[in-house]
Amino acid sequence: MIDRRSFIGTLGGSLVFAVATPLTTAQPRTTLRHIGVLSSASRPPPGEVSPVWADLHELGWIEGRNLLVDRRYTNGKAELMGPLADELVRLKVEIIVTSSTEAAIAAKNATTNIPIVMYAAGDPVRTGLVASLSRPGGNVTGYSTFAPEIDAKRLALLHESLPAAQRVGVLVNPNNPIFAIRREEDEPVYRSLGMQPFFVDAASAEQLEAAVADVARRGAQALLVGSDNLFA
Repeated sequence: MIDRRSFIGTLGGSLVFAVATPLTTAQPRTTLRHIGVLSSASRPPPGEVSPVWADLHELGWIEGRNLLVDRRYTNGKAELMGPLADELVRLKVEIIVTSSTEAAIAAKNATTNIPIVMYAAGDPVRTGLVASLSRPGGNVTGYSTFAPEIDAKRLALLHESLPAAQRVGVLVNPNNPIFAIRREEDEPVYRSLGMQPFFVDAASAEQLEAAVADVARRGAQALLVGSDNLFA
């Protein structure tokens, strides 16, 4: 198990769950440590990767010297998530860092022994990643930011900008379970604002263009795009 400290804070209407990990003190700096990274996004340019790991470098963990990082990206292809999570387990990484709710779930399904650190994920309790924020249990830790109040505020801003808009197309990634949770919470807000939402799925990058075209074809007066690596 991973030795950790957890804290819960509220910032700007977002619930933040954070836990410290012992990577910096577990072994002498001469020991080679092995980290796996699993993300639903595309592989970023090297210039964008380096700043993320800068803190480890300052603490003496230098990739290529005493730190080995195996990174796996699905490029929005949900069918790759499970196999890539299994691959990291076979490589016997010491920690799996996940970016996206789907990646965290795939890693949890692949191992109950290797610590999993969520770099970004949706509601970890309602998606089944942890038992609770104060006592996550199991092998999953990290942080999550989710803000239903901000979702409601976005809809209110849309109504203020386009008060006559009623038909609203909402882009949804069906592979991300957080969208089902948000849909349930947002539908009463739509009704209170006199809006009639309809939801269009896009499960891969190849489906995005057709999904947006479908929203236009169905007479939407506005399009809402949720936070998701695929849509980014």
